[in-house]
Amino acid sequence: MKFSADDFKKIEAAVAAAEKRTSGEIVPMIVSRSSVRSHVPFLAGLVLALLILSIDWYLGLPLRPYAWLAPVQAAVVFGLAWLSAGSNFLLRLLTDDDDLAFQCQVRARLEFWEAGLHKTDGSTGVLIFISNAEHQAVVLADDSVAKKLPEDAWQPVVDRLVAGLKKGDCAQGFSDAIDLCASILEKHFPPKPQDRNELPNRLVVKD
Repeated sequence: MKFSADDFKKIEAAVAAAEKRTSGEIVPMIVSRSSVRSHVPFLAGLVLALLILSIDWYLGLPLRPYAWLAPVQAAVVFGLAWLSAGSNFLLRLLTDDDDLAFQCQVRARLEFWEAGLHKTDGSTGVLIFISNAEHQAVVLADDSVAKKLPEDAWQPVVDRLVAGLKKGDCAQGFSDAIDLCASILEKHFPPKPQDRNELPNRLVVKD
């Protein structure tokens, strides 16, 4: 997923505007993937091998005259399985949905800590996170926010992110999600005179 210079400016402006309405610190982030891929070539190769064997069986090919086909078929299976390792579509297809969601949650929690969101004054950090390969969005809030707002309070924010992704306009999705996040936060965490911008407003992009 590519972002233009205007996309970065748009998202940064959305964060700046949102943080004028609340004492919360909002960090938007997108990572290329969260899940492991090691199982994808194995499963893809297994499926291809079973498919080829099924075709051979259906055609009734005798083994001896067509023995030369075996190494060719094996090479095809190996090559396609190796190429499948980089496919996000196959990653989603060959991984259980709950496992994808769990691995994205783990990555989001790791990035929350690495971004320093747990160090904000008042513990009001909020991470708006997308994992591109899995097409998963996560919103994580620090302790003070989590104590006042249940996890399902962030589902509308996730929905706006996903809506932007589906339209092919991730920058707009982030901007809409950030604006809604501020609307949710400002009711419980209005801006304070001593507030300062503790974290960068820019979109964080990572592998």
